[in-house]
Amino acid sequence: MVVLHCKAESHELLEEYRGRSMPHFIFYRNGAKKAVVEGANMPAIEKHVQAHTPNAPDADDLEENPMLIKRKEEKAAEAQRLQDELNAAAGK
Repeated sequence: MVVLHCKAESHELLEEYRGRSMPHFIFYRNGAKKAVVEGANMPAIEKHVQAHTPNAPDADDLEENPMLIKRKEEKAAEAQRLQDELNAAAGK
């Protein structure tokens, strides 16, 4: 589990929470938003921590994580671009 503290004004993903003085606890799993708790509602926060925290290290399927998929696609595209450049340079 990772806990981050962010100001809504500092990140575009938090735009919908700007201008609110109440804290929001946002729970993500495999890159997808699973729950939001408004305010310091400890029973609700504890419920979501337990519900969205895996019991074993292999509980999450990283292949379903959209952020990981995007990174892999970007890495593959960059590798292809470099290969194309090498091929073009070798063909001259």
